[in-house]
Amino acid sequence: KMVNGNQLLIALALLPVTLGHICVWQPMQRGDFSIATPGSHDCYRKVGPCGGEDAGTTITLLDGGSSYDVHFQQNLNHYDQDVPGSLVIDYALNSNPVEEDFIKFDDAAITDYNAMNMITQTNFTRLVNIPDIDVDAGVLRVRYISNNPDENDRGEIFYQCSDISIISSLTSGKEPILMEPKQPKSELESKQKKPELPSVFTLDPIATEKKHNLKTSKEETDDDYSCCSPSSFIIEYIYTNPNGTGKIYYDQVAELMRVDFDTSMSSHSMYLNFTSGIEWYVNNADGTCDEYGCDQWIDWCFGTPGYSETYIGSGPCGDPVNSDCIAFQNGGWTFAATSDECYPAGLGGSPGYGPRDIAYYNPIEQAIDNSVFVAPCTAPSSSSSSSSS
Repeated sequence: KMVNGNQLLIALALLPVTLGHICVWQPMQRGDFSIATPGSHDCYRKVGPCGGEDAGTTITLLDGGSSYDVHFQQNLNHYDQDVPGSLVIDYALNSNPVEEDFIKFDDAAITDYNAMNMITQTNFTRLVNIPDIDVDAGVLRVRYISNNPDENDRGEIFYQCSDISIISSLTSGKEPILMEPKQPKSELESKQKKPELPSVFTLDPIATEKKHNLKTSKEETDDDYSCCSPSSFIIEYIYTNPNGTGKIYYDQVAELMRVDFDTSMSSHSMYLNFTSGIEWYVNNADGTCDEYGCDQWIDWCFGTPGYSETYIGSGPCGDPVNSDCIAFQNGGWTFAATSDECYPAGLGGSPGYGPRDIAYYNPIEQAIDNSVFVAPCTAPSSSSSSSSS
């Protein structure tokens, strides 16, 4: 069947968890599709160049010479601290391509980000310019290049291909409508732009100028602003899309974390033990447990070295943080920490980088009893249990 790519609308419920696989729904991917759970098998396709899926019967019709929004989800987050990965969109002009046939869209790559929890589902939208040519049967592909050695069971790349057909503007008679090209910015201009912090709190740009002069000297580096959170603390947070609240327990020395998350419709807890390599995903309503594997432990730090985050400013954060904050940017993501103790303060994405904001507040530095990190699980009680791969 033929689908008009400009009219395809799918209502998707964003779950409160994320993990590193990849799924695409605009244009619709080959084979089965489901993002109902983190670690969905439909998002785990690691055989290049198209995940082992042959051409299907659903073909999305695209207008050549026009811009098109690609919608996809990072279904698990496999961020690698040493060599951060990326999400890349490209295309081929035939339906049975080999790797050499693919052509990258300009400026379509998205830098991976540190979600601090592998069980994280993040939706993305990326605008691409469709070539103004006629193509009867082609492929649009999205890859998650994780660069994570823990995911190297069959390579470190996740693939999804979508079958497409392109009608040129000459054939259709439609006027090409392309997105405005991005103007390159100097490094200094990029650092001087206003921080894009989560909408749940604000950063005053005037206070930014008063408190810290943005760096202009070659002697100054982002290391001057880098910091790490205390080794053991409890912190609350609020979350948008879906709206919810939660609490995080963090023990850097023992490499343990627990993440509680509640919405009006559900309540979940995630127990991360990086020594055992197991993360339990618990439905608090019915007590069911799903077992996942853990990726590498990463200290909760901000800036560089090792975090690929550039300092962009500082100033007072509003409700509910109510503290002075420093802000860092990695691609389309902005991370904020409190200026005094370096507690997490916020995470927000630019348009197209996930539809949610997180604000952290009420941090308490204290030793945490190990029993807090013990999940009420002994074995998976759901048939949908998953692993890190």
